[in-house]
Amino acid sequence: MYCLIILRNHPDSKVLMLSSSDADNLVVKALKAGACRYLLKNTKTDRIAEGIHVVHNGGTLLGPTVALKVVSKIDEGSPRKSSMRAQI
Repeated sequence: MYCLIILRNHPDSKVLMLSSSDADNLVVKALKAGACRYLLKNTKTDRIAEGIHVVHNGGTLLGPTVALKVVSKIDEGSPRKSSMRAQI
């Protein structure tokens, strides 16, 4: 993954991943590899520009589809979610 190479050579860099894929495994892999943020290529240009500014200033930004996938992945192993299912 390119962000590993970038961060190895420039450790102070902040990588904003722009991809055409929102596949769970690719999103998680990119974030684990050190990408600060992940947006899809179909994101509007003003949102991408905003993302660049947010990342530059140290903020966090995930596209809405990607954010839902990440939260879903986190919730999969969450005891809170299991106990909520038990209550329903």
